[in-house]
Amino acid sequence: MKRLMSVEWWKKVSANAVKKMFQTGVTLLVTQLNSGVVEWREVCNAVIAVGIISFATSLAALLE
Repeated sequence: MKRLMSVEWWKKVSANAVKKMFQTGVTLLVTQLNSGVVEWREVCNAVIAVGIISFATSLAALLE
């Protein structure tokens, strides 16, 4: 539980989540641009979901 209160751990987890969110957003935009229509709501929903899943995965790793 010491890690959960650690500023370093939160910085690493946040940086990892932001990287994954950015990669997901760019990937979805590029693939949707090929069709000519970008569904912004779907892109935003996916990016937010990836961020939440990334934080949840990091928290689950603490329990191991």
